[in-house]
Amino acid sequence: SRPASPVMQSPTYSGSGSSGQQYKITGKTATQQTPTLIVIDAVEATMTKPDGSWRILTANKAEFQQDTRLIDLLGNVTAVDAQGTNFVTEHATIDTTTSRIYGTKRITGTGNMGKLVASGFEITDNGQHIRFTGGDAPLTLIIQRATKTK
Repeated sequence: SRPASPVMQSPTYSGSGSSGQQYKITGKTATQQTPTLIVIDAVEATMTKPDGSWRILTANKAEFQQDTRLIDLLGNVTAVDAQGTNFVTEHATIDTTTSRIYGTKRITGTGNMGKLVASGFEITDNGQHIRFTGGDAPLTLIIQRATKTK
């Protein structure tokens, strides 16, 4: 029989992307599945830009490919940022080298413009741009007008 995979409690991984963005990944447990693959349960990934703004992604689990530096977030993936955009999807990928975050599963969420539904998303340029994609499901944005307070 194979020896059991090593399991680490409360793991923390950190580093920086090519454009100076810092990332920190924490979880409940981490299991070394192969020499290059780590599976992290109850994961939280925090990405902080040089200007201090941030984005946090949480998921049921993550698969961290150490050789390609890709992190696949799986199950109940929630993304929140400093600007108040937040959305939920089932799968997202973080490329820790380029700080690109993307997903091709349906997303639902809210942003500073209102509610949105899309087939996927891509966050690029060190987190400056979020692009929501249509794909099979039409891209829907319900714009909520700000009400003036007297």
